[in-house]
Amino acid sequence: IGLVPSKLVQSSPAKAFLAAQFHNYFMITLLVIALAFIMAIVLSRHLIKPIKQIVTGTDELTKGNFASRISSSSKDELGT
Repeated sequence: IGLVPSKLVQSSPAKAFLAAQFHNYFMITLLVIALAFIMAIVLSRHLIKPIKQIVTGTDELTKGNFASRISSSSKDELGT
């Protein structure tokens, strides 16, 4: 008993449809990954901004500039 592949399946519209669907899913996946990467960069920069302000203010204090102040823009732990 053996299976001989049909030549009709190789040129069927279903195979072309599946190939087109695979291409579309692949492009959507790449787009979602790129969008997630961009959003991660934007969000991380937003979350790191107060920490960078604290580091800059601390550097100014270590240089002896006791008049420097850090503006607080939030009510969370870093703002306090």
